[in-house]
Amino acid sequence: MKILIADDTRVVQMIIKKSIEKCGIADLEIKTASDGLEAYEVVRSWQPDLVITDWHMPIMTGIELLKKIYANGMNHIRVGFITAEPSEKNLEQAKRFGAEFVLNKPCSEEEIVGAIKKVLEKLPAKNNTSSDFFDNSLSSVLSAKFGGAISIEEIESKPSAEFKDTYLIALFGTPISSTIRAISVIDKRCIYLLGALINKLKINEVLELSKKDGVDSNIAKFATDFLSESGTDIFASLMNNKKPEILEIKSKGVVSHLPEKVCTTIDLGVNRKDFKLIHPEFGECFMAIVTL
Repeated sequence: MKILIADDTRVVQMIIKKSIEKCGIADLEIKTASDGLEAYEVVRSWQPDLVITDWHMPIMTGIELLKKIYANGMNHIRVGFITAEPSEKNLEQAKRFGAEFVLNKPCSEEEIVGAIKKVLEKLPAKNNTSSDFFDNSLSSVLSAKFGGAISIEEIESKPSAEFKDTYLIALFGTPISSTIRAISVIDKRCIYLLGALINKLKINEVLELSKKDGVDSNIAKFATDFLSESGTDIFASLMNNKKPEILEIKSKGVVSHLPEKVCTTIDLGVNRKDFKLIHPEFGECFMAIVTL
């Protein structure tokens, strides 16, 4: 694994380097850069798996570096921040534009190691270049988030006009465009299952809630947060089996049936995969992923 550390302070570079070395990463290579422009040149020539950057650096800031990496098609490269930047608004901007993590200086070695290990869980196996969507994206996202709590099975897609349930629809686009690039649809049971696991609720209690009319707004929010955080990775393999452009939710809603326009859009999508998610206590639920 190749990791680039971008920080204008040598001492900070060494602290981060020592923390990385404690992660037990096989075939580890580490390079450093002292300003944003130098970091970008290393990214272009070396193609690291992960860039850990400061926010405030000479010539080019960390957020400018992140945007430049993704604007030039290097969407497979992960970027995380270790920074003293105090503005919550700026830090949220970093996450919105695709930062894998944002740690505030001073941070502990344990925090750095933990953040890097979460990135490692998302990276596809180096020797599995032919991985398909099921193996390489949605399954890995669910595994990284919930361990082995959910198993997944790809199922045959049916016309979306036949969907007869309550659904959470999320429309995704890039941060710099209003164009919709992808759609996810999960049924009511999936809303409750994801909401329960994310908020560590008791499965039997949530199962009873899922049988009532409507959808609990808090449960729906938890499920939406999962889709928001994971959208870029969930759609990765439908977009040429690599990390796509950074995606964020542009519009969302819980509906009692899919609107006709959404049905048409889904059925005309470039790629579509339907899945059955299975939890041993909760049972089965449904999720569909579409890129446009």
